[in-house]
Amino acid sequence: MCTTCGTCTDRCPRKIDVTEAILFLRNLSCQAGYMRPEHKGVSHKLIETGHAVPIDDERWSKMREDLGLPSLPPTVHSHPKAVKEIQHIIKKTGFDKLVGYKEDKEDGDS
Repeated sequence: MCTTCGTCTDRCPRKIDVTEAILFLRNLSCQAGYMRPEHKGVSHKLIETGHAVPIDDERWSKMREDLGLPSLPPTVHSHPKAVKEIQHIIKKTGFDKLVGYKEDKEDGDS
């Protein structure tokens, strides 16, 4: 249930970096194949869009426009080439295999 807020590290009387220990253990667990389906789903979104929580709802784009902002923020949402670069890195590092991502879309060399 760790949110990586660092409060436990701040409060630890022995000055142990508890947050880093938890992150290390999480990484080991993932490498061993232990990952919640919800986390895999978020990872799949990241692979597909470059964002774990993408703006894929027209209401958000409309709300941004109503506020005088561009419909998409200046992130990979606005830069399709950046999404391809992220997908390339993900593939090179094997993250796609780690999260069980199957490339069944027309992504080409994503």
